[in-house]
Amino acid sequence: MAARQAALLRLSGLPLDALLAARWGVPQLIAPPTRLRPDATLTETAVLHAASPDGTWLRLSWQDASIIPEAAPEVARPIDVPAPLLEWLRLGPEDALGEAGRLLLGSVVTRAELTDGLSLHQLCLGDAPGTVGDHALLLGSPEEPLGELRLSAAPRDVPDDVHAVAWALTQVARHARQDAEIRRREHAAQRAADLHRALLSVVSGDAPPEAVVYAATRLLHARAGTRVTTRAGIPEAYGGWVTAQLRGQVMAQLAAGMDPRPTYAVLPADELPVLIVPLGSRGPRRSAWVFQLSRRPWFLRPQALDSVLEAARHPVHADVAADTRRGAGLKAPAGSAPRSVLGLLQHLTDSDAPAALASEGLAYLTPPGSGTWGAYLSVRSANDDGQGGGVVTLSSVARSGNDADHPRPAALQAVVAAFWHTVGDAGGLSLSAPHPLLPAPLRRLCLAPVRTAGGHRLAGVLVVGNGPEEARADAQMPTLLTVLAQQITRAAERQLAMRQLSRAREQTFRVLGRVLEHRSYETKGHTDRVTSLALKLGLQLNLTYDQLTVLRWGAYLHDIGKIAIPDAVLNKEGPLNRSERGLMHEHVVIGEGLLREQELVPEGVLEIVRHHHERWDGAGYPDGLRGDGIPLLARAFAVVDVYDALTSARAYKPSWTQERSLTELARMAGHALDPRLTGVFMDMIRRGDVSVTDDQHAPFVLPAD
Repeated sequence: MAARQAALLRLSGLPLDALLAARWGVPQLIAPPTRLRPDATLTETAVLHAASPDGTWLRLSWQDASIIPEAAPEVARPIDVPAPLLEWLRLGPEDALGEAGRLLLGSVVTRAELTDGLSLHQLCLGDAPGTVGDHALLLGSPEEPLGELRLSAAPRDVPDDVHAVAWALTQVARHARQDAEIRRREHAAQRAADLHRALLSVVSGDAPPEAVVYAATRLLHARAGTRVTTRAGIPEAYGGWVTAQLRGQVMAQLAAGMDPRPTYAVLPADELPVLIVPLGSRGPRRSAWVFQLSRRPWFLRPQALDSVLEAARHPVHADVAADTRRGAGLKAPAGSAPRSVLGLLQHLTDSDAPAALASEGLAYLTPPGSGTWGAYLSVRSANDDGQGGGVVTLSSVARSGNDADHPRPAALQAVVAAFWHTVGDAGGLSLSAPHPLLPAPLRRLCLAPVRTAGGHRLAGVLVVGNGPEEARADAQMPTLLTVLAQQITRAAERQLAMRQLSRAREQTFRVLGRVLEHRSYETKGHTDRVTSLALKLGLQLNLTYDQLTVLRWGAYLHDIGKIAIPDAVLNKEGPLNRSERGLMHEHVVIGEGLLREQELVPEGVLEIVRHHHERWDGAGYPDGLRGDGIPLLARAFAVVDVYDALTSARAYKPSWTQERSLTELARMAGHALDPRLTGVFMDMIRRGDVSVTDDQHAPFVLPAD
């Protein structure tokens, strides 16, 4: 079992090129990663071989791994290439294989394979006897294998035209591989920047710590990510996919001295590799990020891992009270310094993040050396009616004070539940020992409710207490805690108002976009269809959240200018004449003009509205932009808009089938449409990532990743 787990770890981290090279007869020496070591005491290196002549099975050998015993396979030799084959250099691997199939049919070649580093493309030219697998011609070189031709004859009997095809396919694969590498680096750089922005947002208090975990999960192409925090050997929070065995392994590593190096683990249930990254925590509280890695071959790219490790070492993760406050340059008062309402208000920043205000206020109320601790607990009731009642569950939002003094959440369950059920319109509550609700060994406890939704709904509780050594009673604490709760409530109300304003703007844009559908029934559902397709294409292009928002709003509003086009032109059956066509072209300018008067419409949305009818070759309208001079989001939306127009019935045409529409898109690529974006969209449709019908009117909901 240990060998099997170690093999799975090694294989799951290999790039696709290494697996394919072994399949094509080029043994791969697998060395241990420089930073990540599997939890297994086996040989440090291994060799991956082809275990069958046709590469159907691979063999991982742990003995004599430093020696590669097998000879390199036969490589296609360079040869003069006919001019028609040079045209293939403009094609992708799949299209080039299609062209090669017409030339190789009936030759000694029975199967062709080609890779661009991301996927494997195959072409079968007919059934062949089992003995055929003994012969193959490698494309590229043993140092850079790019494909393979399976032969029905020995390589020495291969005619020159086959070698010419092999050389042309090699160049196609090499160019595609370089393009794929550039795209991967661009995506990695973009997601590394997203991680950096998320880290800055957490530092400033504008985002919770989970924002960094989410950004790191995307950068690593992981399936899931979470933060495990332990205090006195007890885990406080963990994802549902983190098993008890894995949780114990993380806790053991954190307790062993906080080795900063990341390590591997394995989920026994599905044998997926897990990456554990300890955080730069200090004090008794220890934390680590845990990622459930996918089997995608590039998740261990050094640049991505470096960015995650750098983020993990940021001081914001340190478990020190002064570090948990979000206000820069703020200092907690000394334990003996008197605290006042004015001092508390001056200590708070103007952040709209309730968790940030809670951290700042609790740090002021529980300074080091005072023997007190504080917590902001989010409370949920089983019959969540907004007024308490039923069994309550607690989760920590913010903490302050010495971690060793904090009681476990279960110890506070009874007192918080009683307070929660009886608080009504009352303010704070102060308890002193002896009291039946006061959990031992606490001597003093102050509680204040945090309200939201206009002050009528309870959302959480602020708690301040002291440890076994009773500190001097602070008569001001209940008042100060109530003032802090009021400030947190106001911040939550401001956040809620901003969210409601954002939803109202979203709904307004969508309604405006659908107004036209009531003038022209033929476009019924068009707005929602193109919005859904545009966002799914945006996810394929790894656009940022802000770009996806602009793309969604642009899809809502792209044809708003048609509201000014006469019905005789808008609903005309058959082609438009020259003057009518010129009038129709004005809708993009009219739409931009209408929306520019509204300050709530971002500039990127205006670009989509104005430029979604520009053409890649410069023959579009209204400005005749060409190529990359057309804004990216306008180019992306144009592909979606054309596809929906082709697949939908209009007054001047019936609906086209998906295959016919994709054929037309391929014809338009490089002329009317961006060829790269069109290719991504067509691949998405052919993979079945979308399902578009005339009945699809529901707006697209953006997923978490």
